[in-house]
Amino acid sequence: MANEVTTTVGTTRVLTEIIEEMIGPFTRESSIMMPLIKVRSIEGVPTKQMAFPIFGNEAQTSGSDIDVDTVTEGTAITNNAVALSEKTISVTQYAIKTEIMDLAQKSSVGNLTQDIARECMAQLMDKFEALACALLSGFSNEVADSGANLTISDLLSAVTTFRINAKAAARSGVMVLYPQQVADAVTDAIGASTGLAPALSNDQFFNLLGSTPSSAVLGSQAGSFMGVPVLQSTHVPATQTGANSAGAIFSAGEAIGAVMKWDPTLEFQRSTVLGQIGTSLLTHWCFGVGELRDLWGVTIRTDR
Repeated sequence: MANEVTTTVGTTRVLTEIIEEMIGPFTRESSIMMPLIKVRSIEGVPTKQMAFPIFGNEAQTSGSDIDVDTVTEGTAITNNAVALSEKTISVTQYAIKTEIMDLAQKSSVGNLTQDIARECMAQLMDKFEALACALLSGFSNEVADSGANLTISDLLSAVTTFRINAKAAARSGVMVLYPQQVADAVTDAIGASTGLAPALSNDQFFNLLGSTPSSAVLGSQAGSFMGVPVLQSTHVPATQTGANSAGAIFSAGEAIGAVMKWDPTLEFQRSTVLGQIGTSLLTHWCFGVGELRDLWGVTIRTDR
C-alpha cells in the first residue's frame, strides 16, 4: 500500500514509562520522612542549591524572641526589625546501575526487569530516609540519657523544650524514634501515671501535615504522647559508636528541608556484557537534605 506509514516506538522507552508509572507511587508511599519535611524543587533551574529564608528567633543574633511592645496612648510604637537569615541546601546525584541478561529475563517466572527496577528504587528511597534521619541527631537542644533506656520523663522533657522554643510551630510537632527507644518508653510507662496514647487517626494526621500521610507514616505509628505522634524508624542514626540512638521531636514541614533537582528516574539501554546480550538498567535521583530550623527540634539520645 503506497500511502501506508509505519511508526515504530522504542520498546525500551515504553518499558521505562510503564515501570515509572508503577514505581512512582511506591517510592512516595514508602517514605516516612518525606511527608514530615519541607520539600522544594529546583528542576529546570540552572543551580545546584536552594536558599531557605529563616526569620524570627532563629535569626536573631542572641536567639531571643522579637520584642512585643505595650502600646501607650500618644506614644509612637518603636520599630522592631525582624531579623532574616537563610539556610542553603545543595543537591547530590545518587545512582544504581545493574545489568539484566536476556537469558535471565526470559527464564524468569515474573517480570525480572520490573522487580529489579522496583528494588533499586527502594534502595534509593532508603538512601533518602537515612540521610534525612541522620539530621535528627544534630539539633542543638538535646534530651540525653546516654547509655540508659528512654523514659517517659525523657519524653516529657523533650516535648516541653520543643514547645517552649517552637511556639506556634509546636502544633505540627512529631517524634521519630528508633524502635528500641519506643519499646523502652512503653516499658517505662507500665505502672506510671502517663504513657503513650493511641495513634492519631488519618484525619488528625491530615490536620497535622496539611496533606494525606503516606502509608509508611501511618504504618510506623507507635502511638502518641501529649498530642505528639510517635513514629518509629530503623533509619534513626546510631551515635557514640553505636551505643545510643538519636531520634528527635521536630516541627513537621519546618525544621528539616529537602531540595529535589529531579525525581527518581529509570533509564534502560540495550548492551552486551561479557559477550551476553541484555539490558543496562540505571536508577538515579538528585536531591539534598538539610536542617532549616535548629530551635524547632530536640534530639532524643538514649540507649540503642
